[in-house]
Amino acid sequence: MFESAFIQNSFLALVLGFVIGIQREMRTHYNNYKEFGGSRTFAIISFIGYLSAFISGFSQFFMIAAFLATGLIVIASNVISQINEKQRGMTTEFSALTAFLIGALLNFMEHKYVIFCAVVLLLILNLKDKIQELEKYIGKDDLNAAVLFLAMTFVVLPVLPDKTIDDFGLFNPYNVWLMVVLIAGISFAGYITVRIFGSGKGIVLTGLLGGLVSSTVVTISLSRKAAANNEISQKAAVGIMLASTIMLVRATLIISIFNRALLDSLFLAFAVAFVISLGVVAFFYLRSKQEEFKTMEIEYKNPFDLKEALILGLFFGLVIALVKLAKEYVGDSGVYVVSFVSGISDVDAIILSLSDIAGRDIDIRVASIGIAAAVITNNVTKFLIAYSIGTRGLAKTVGFYYLFVCSALTVLVL
Repeated sequence: MFESAFIQNSFLALVLGFVIGIQREMRTHYNNYKEFGGSRTFAIISFIGYLSAFISGFSQFFMIAAFLATGLIVIASNVISQINEKQRGMTTEFSALTAFLIGALLNFMEHKYVIFCAVVLLLILNLKDKIQELEKYIGKDDLNAAVLFLAMTFVVLPVLPDKTIDDFGLFNPYNVWLMVVLIAGISFAGYITVRIFGSGKGIVLTGLLGGLVSSTVVTISLSRKAAANNEISQKAAVGIMLASTIMLVRATLIISIFNRALLDSLFLAFAVAFVISLGVVAFFYLRSKQEEFKTMEIEYKNPFDLKEALILGLFFGLVIALVKLAKEYVGDSGVYVVSFVSGISDVDAIILSLSDIAGRDIDIRVASIGIAAAVITNNVTKFLIAYSIGTRGLAKTVGFYYLFVCSALTVLVL
């Protein structure tokens, strides 16, 4: 049994080291430069790692000494390479040290965990090309926004008090900032996707990606494009309708995160509206195939710009306060009025606000009607944008779409 485990571990150490070395060797081959070690070298390093861990059972400090010796050899190799060749990174050298530790782990852990570590290392090593591609599309401001997102989520959010801080019990800083992080996170994912794929690579992609960031921005941009070239009104309408369809999916996702009971109340209505939306979009897309849609880059604001995040937080806090005050002093009709007004500019705030308090401070039915009213209002607003900025043909097409969607929501919810 002892001999069998030793042979298995030795063989696996050689195989894992060899695979890691193959990855490094293939990369140096394709990039036409030399680096420290190859497949055989990495196999030996991993094997040494296992042997040193095994021997440490008899000599306590042997593995530490072996690791330090391997590290010195790797460092010396890098120094010599830096002198003789152009400056390069140390990824291969650190990979060699990791291969040593992976081999050593075989003496202490189950094989599946060690193999997992090796696979993770290989995935990281293969990320370089993808990262270099991302650098073409993501700038310094986007990186700063990502750092801000991490700070908002893991630094600011945990220290905010999770209780109301005013005498009226209206404002909970933790809940408000959680909403900001959630909505900005979804929008940021869409924003980065747009930056990578571009917002002008076909009308379908423009509508789908734009709906993740802002269907209103898509409506404004495509309406202006249609006004400048009446011949692509149908294509522009398809993009606007797709963005609004994705808004339905986005709203459903937000509700599902915060309130499953509210989701159960609205799911049928949103599902039917979504199916109708796809049907109408498909119909007009097939009709518009003869129209040539030239690329058009749509400018989106980064949702993690500090100013935008603060404005979003204030807006969410205001909407939550208005909903609670309306319910307290006016009743259900007051909630509907706030939902209607909020939907003119944005549906995220009212959806989050009602999802947060539905079933606790207000009835599920009231919240469902409020969200449906906000979505309908937002769709009417986008129709008015298309009518005032775009062409009559564009307004007619999107009006047909919004009529069906709003009718479905009205019948099934209101």
